[in-house]
Amino acid sequence: SEVRAGSLDNIGNVVPHMNARASVERVEVGAQRVRDAGAVMNEIVTSIDRVTSVMSEIAGATQEQAQGISQVSTAVTDLDQMTQQNAALVEQSAAAADSLRQQALDLSQAVSRFKISA
Repeated sequence: SEVRAGSLDNIGNVVPHMNARASVERVEVGAQRVRDAGAVMNEIVTSIDRVTSVMSEIAGATQEQAQGISQVSTAVTDLDQMTQQNAALVEQSAAAADSLRQQALDLSQAVSRFKISA
């Protein structure tokens, strides 16, 4: 009975020590998991920063393209106006040429009435 009482005391001393060791191991595993999670979170933040940077570059390029398209649109509008002005000038020139042709015919008929003796 004394041996049993001594064994029970030894078991009583070992069990809390085993529970403490298991708790320490659990805490260490948990701490490692927290460190791993922190490293993953840092990688995520770094990736988000890279994505944000790329998106900013895309936004800048988009704005430049929009400005370029606006300039092209303005140039096309200017060319259209010049083409319309040129078309109007061509019409005026054609009318003036027609008028000159008619005046030349009239003048030719008027001059043909005069005879020059040789």
